[in-house]
Amino acid sequence: MDKNVTLLGTVKNTEGKELKIDISETLSTIEAQSWAEFINNIISPLNKLETASLKVVDKNVTLLGTVKNTEGKELKIDISETLSTIEAQSWAEFTNNIISPLNKLETASLKVVDKNVTLLGTVKSTEGKELTIDISEALTITEAKKWAEFINNIISPLNKLETASLKVVDKNVTLLGTVKNTEGKELKIDISETLNSITEAKKWAEFTNNIISPLNKLETASLKVVDNQIILIATIKTTKNKMLFLQEYKTKGYEITSNITAFDEKIIICKNKFNTFLKQEKIIFNSGTSIINDLSERLIFNLYETAKSCSDSKINIIGHTDSIGMNEANEQLSLERAEAVVRKLSDLGLDRNRLHAIGKGESSPIAENSTKEGQEKNRRIEFEILGY
Repeated sequence: MDKNVTLLGTVKNTEGKELKIDISETLSTIEAQSWAEFINNIISPLNKLETASLKVVDKNVTLLGTVKNTEGKELKIDISETLSTIEAQSWAEFTNNIISPLNKLETASLKVVDKNVTLLGTVKSTEGKELTIDISEALTITEAKKWAEFINNIISPLNKLETASLKVVDKNVTLLGTVKNTEGKELKIDISETLNSITEAKKWAEFTNNIISPLNKLETASLKVVDNQIILIATIKTTKNKMLFLQEYKTKGYEITSNITAFDEKIIICKNKFNTFLKQEKIIFNSGTSIINDLSERLIFNLYETAKSCSDSKINIIGHTDSIGMNEANEQLSLERAEAVVRKLSDLGLDRNRLHAIGKGESSPIAENSTKEGQEKNRRIEFEILGY
């Protein structure tokens, strides 16, 4: 003969707060013998919750509640499971294992439906910024035991990031974020890994920390990792620093596909581009003036495009004259011509703060001033790349 049992009541948590329970079961005589055990198993996880509403209808269990994190903030939980009498014995263990990692989160919403676990939340970086996490896993009872360790390992590298969005779907982990370099500039990271075990999750934390830690030496960076294949596009200040940076990865045992440009390499590349244009033709000025001749418009535009490609570099634009005339007048004319080039480049769109006009007059000849050919060579504009 079946018996319909309804139990409404409250239990106290460890802090003495009352938590609601609402249990409705239809029991045969045989099932009634295990009713007490079933109820105790269902109720046992509640004492660790801050608030709770437990509802059980014909072994369909719904638990809504909150737990506190280490800072005392309440984190939401929503668990729905269908349990046989035998499964009820592992409900407490399953629920405790699922809840246990939450206290390390800043905010959290945990939802479990028939052992499909979804965890949305945030953790704090070392600077107090909130980093988002989105984890979806289908867990057996055995896997639930390792859930806490798995989650802790996945989350552990995040506090070193400036921004982060962590997504885990069935152990496929994607981490998008940024880290800061020593000058406070943000560097991009994009890491995708498939982790099939707790052992691999432990290695994830170590791997991610090792990959991220050297990045602060870079000026700019975009790091992409797919299943241990590391691809890095970056810039760094000097060639020496570039060699040291790559050696650090090699020492840690990682192969890296990289396109790293050192600024001193970039300076040489930019300098060669300017020299190529200026050797092919000169900037022509109307005789005795600082007015740029229309014949030089195309050259000026090519120099502008080159300067634009050497972004953020500081450029000295230096005017020179021949030795005909007074030294002071030549120096003034060379400065005015350099300033005319600066204005043209600025008008085309270059940042004026990158450009500096210098007039050297007749002080730095590259040919004899005793011939017309030498004088022609000495009347020139030079571009000097200072760096970044």
